[in-house]
Amino acid sequence: MKELLKWLTENPIGKEQVEESLNFTPGVNEATLRDLLRNGWWHVLPFASQSNGILALYMIPGEKWELWPVVKIYDLKRAVNFAPNIAHAAVFSVFESTYLDTELRTLVLEEWADIESAYQLLPTFMSEPELLSRAAATMRELNAVVEPLSNDEYYQRFWTTLYPEDEIRMMHEQITAITQDTTYLPTQILQNDPRVRIRYPHLQGVRAYSTFYESDPQAAIALIWSSLTAAAGYNAENIVVRHRPNNAYDSDIQDFELANLFVTVVLQEKMSQYIESPWYQVFQAINEAGNTGYRGKEHLVVARKLLEKKDVGNAWTALVSAAYWSGMNGGNVKWEAMKIAKQMLDSQGHTEISEVLFKYEAFDL
Repeated sequence: MKELLKWLTENPIGKEQVEESLNFTPGVNEATLRDLLRNGWWHVLPFASQSNGILALYMIPGEKWELWPVVKIYDLKRAVNFAPNIAHAAVFSVFESTYLDTELRTLVLEEWADIESAYQLLPTFMSEPELLSRAAATMRELNAVVEPLSNDEYYQRFWTTLYPEDEIRMMHEQITAITQDTTYLPTQILQNDPRVRIRYPHLQGVRAYSTFYESDPQAAIALIWSSLTAAAGYNAENIVVRHRPNNAYDSDIQDFELANLFVTVVLQEKMSQYIESPWYQVFQAINEAGNTGYRGKEHLVVARKLLEKKDVGNAWTALVSAAYWSGMNGGNVKWEAMKIAKQMLDSQGHTEISEVLFKYEAFDL
């Protein structure tokens, strides 16, 4: 972590070459960081920018920082999965600039020497030469497919070829099933891999919502619950699910729609296992206040109760969601959530994240 923070404060070298060949600008200026914090994004560590978003590490208590997933934040309102970790961010940045255009893919492969040259300017924690070689080989292989791949198929094949791990493969199998069958309801719980854990619950929730009246209500409500208790602000999907995370749908609107259905059905069916949970008060508050009125207060109540049970992981997620809603709709809950998070991290010995939050506090916003 020290080398990353040092790199971020030293005005990283080779910006022009990296930006031209790798599709991102290293470093984030102070004004951008202040805007992120004011909008509730204190739980991420930004390290680069692109023309349409900010690349940041999604910090996870208990995980080594080298394994924190990379997310891309759009217009300070929503974020999507971007890359598995910081060592792979540059490879995915190159890939992102090409996946929509077959001619661009060919051009990039022809100019691969420039990409390799820019890649060598990156610090060691941001580079993995063997991965870069595999990415080039994968792109050549996919370009050579006789039947042209759709953009979404290309994205899915790239991900699963480079990352054949079980949960990533299983998530994309579920997405394929959803896209091929409009009534299919996913049932697998995938939560071990952080690259999957941030996105998959939202996929389940969207499908459960769109097929609710053709599905088993108990199963559908369980999936909506999983989505609403995941980190808010991430991977909002419209009714159309794709392999590539959707960046065009507001997370707060999605959560409001899901909360409205959840509260209505749970009350009608008298599902006491949900009504008696502290989380129910959160969903009820979102439903009553609306997507422009809820400010995250009830998420703080849940976080405190989870902390009483020493459930750091889910408490962190609740605090992240509290900050998101406060950032969207105003109020000081985001700062209270950050304060609680720092106290929790200090008590648990998670010094890396705590150090980042200490630096954020110094901005005195």
